[in-house]
Amino acid sequence: YYDIYYMYSQMNDKFTRYIDPSRSYSLFNTLNSSEEKMGAGIEIDSTNTSGKYIISQVAENSPADKVGLKVGDEIIAIEGIEITNDIIFKRLSYAAEGDTINYTIVRNSVPLDFSVVLAPYLSPTVELTFKDSIPIIKIFEFSSITSNWLFG
Repeated sequence: YYDIYYMYSQMNDKFTRYIDPSRSYSLFNTLNSSEEKMGAGIEIDSTNTSGKYIISQVAENSPADKVGLKVGDEIIAIEGIEITNDIIFKRLSYAAEGDTINYTIVRNSVPLDFSVVLAPYLSPTVELTFKDSIPIIKIFEFSSITSNWLFG
């Protein structure tokens, strides 16, 4: 593996690194670890400039996932109040464990209502997938584990 390691080191890219197969299994397990979070388990598309609140991510096994919210759903109201700006969205999205937040969303031009009971859920900080045998690493959140393994 020395030749492969040397090739990667010559790239002078601090974000690209070769991992020896003997370390790859423990790295894979670390990358797939999760941190406990509390909430609904949704992320809103921060790149959307249309003033719409589009769900860009639903954490697997989160309260939102369990009730059926999906990526691409547009949140139009929370607790029956129309979402017209970030301040309203943030204030209505804040609640404590066990509280219920009622979302009205639009999916395929059809309004739907969902009641989400906020609860702890596990959220991966890193996602590792493969495309044509090339590993693709998506980093959702940096933690001490992420930085130690990937950039340490």
